Amino acid sequence: MHEEEDDLLPRFAAAEGVSSDYLMQLGRLWETSKLHLPSRPHPWAPNKPPLNIVANAAAMPLDFLRDLVRFEGAPPL
Repeated sequence: MHEEEDDLLPRFAAAEGVSSDYLMQLGRLWETSKLHLPSRPHPWAPNKPPLNIVANAAAMPLDFLRDLVRFEGAPPL
């Protein structure tokens, strides 16, 4: 994570053709997509479409409920 934040993202942002509007759009897409993803890895889940989509859709609500209990409220995003 530190490598991404400290090295890769700044180099991507400085690349030719990458505007601040584009970075904001990518950020919004990332925040939206996090709402539909499991909050932890599931080694048993398939990693290729279309079964990974089904497995993620099944795991996400269960992870969310587990996080509600674990964090006593809204899970951190």
